[in-house]
Amino acid sequence: MNGLASLFPKSEQAFWQVVFRNVEGLTEVRLRAQKPALAYRNGKEYFLGPDGRFTATLHGCRQFSAQELSGLLLHLCKYSLYAYEEELREGYLTLEGGHRLGVAGQIAMDHGRIQNVRNVAFLNFRLASQIM
Repeated sequence: MNGLASLFPKSEQAFWQVVFRNVEGLTEVRLRAQKPALAYRNGKEYFLGPDGRFTATLHGCRQFSAQELSGLLLHLCKYSLYAYEEELREGYLTLEGGHRLGVAGQIAMDHGRIQNVRNVAFLNFRLASQIM
């Protein structure tokens, strides 16, 4: 699963390597602008510490700005929003490995085409898992 961390900007990969280090039971990671980052694992909610570790305490946990979330979304779209236009209209982006990224924010359109994404308020990573 550490391959998932490689999808993120190089400057953030160390953080994401820790988040995705042990994905057994990890189902989603929620990033909300100016709110604590959350992870759901084995039916329990955890905060993400500044180093990407799961913690039960709110103090010092990682928060992302709307600008950081917008930049992350653009990076995950490979800076080509139009290539993901149909998915973004539906509110998600499919990532390598079948993982999904839910997106909430404002999308600027021009003649039915996505021109820009701004004020991203929420990114929700849903991790694909094999059902037996």
